[in-house]
Amino acid sequence: MLNLSHNIIADAGAAALAEAIQTNSTLTKLNLSWNRICSAGAAALVEAIQINSTLTVLNLSHNIIADAGAAALVKLSKGNQLNDQPNLIGVISWLL
Repeated sequence: MLNLSHNIIADAGAAALAEAIQTNSTLTKLNLSWNRICSAGAAALVEAIQINSTLTVLNLSHNIIADAGAAALVKLSKGNQLNDQPNLIGVISWLL
């Protein structure tokens, strides 16, 4: 479990984490709540999750993800990723 909540990493930090997530084979849980992540950061994370096979829990609660980012997360939930890993949680609350 990597808890990076309350760090204000924003989209740039989310994009950097997304690059690392793509090739990481040990991280199973990631908490990115309260980080001012917007749609671009959420979209980058979605792309990374589609490649990563070990991440099972992702907490994106209390960020400022707008419609485009929410749409990317919904697309992920409709794809095979959630079917392959039923424990993957995309916690999205307080969407703006």
